[in-house]
Amino acid sequence: MLGIDPRLPAQWRGLLFTVCWRGRSVGIRIADRTVGATLVQGQPMEMRITDVTRKLTAGATGQVSL
Repeated sequence: MLGIDPRLPAQWRGLLFTVCWRGRSVGIRIADRTVGATLVQGQPMEMRITDVTRKLTAGATGQVSL
């Protein structure tokens, strides 16, 4: 399972990046003490953000508050 546990430096406002994982493309946005993960391409999957598991489907964003 793909998992992240983000910890940005205090002076950073946010971070946006894309991860390619097992034939899938997942967009990650970290900002305002929230993490959002969007399945851009590929089959539905589960992803762990901190200690929360979210099911991602194409185009839908799973969010977790930090």
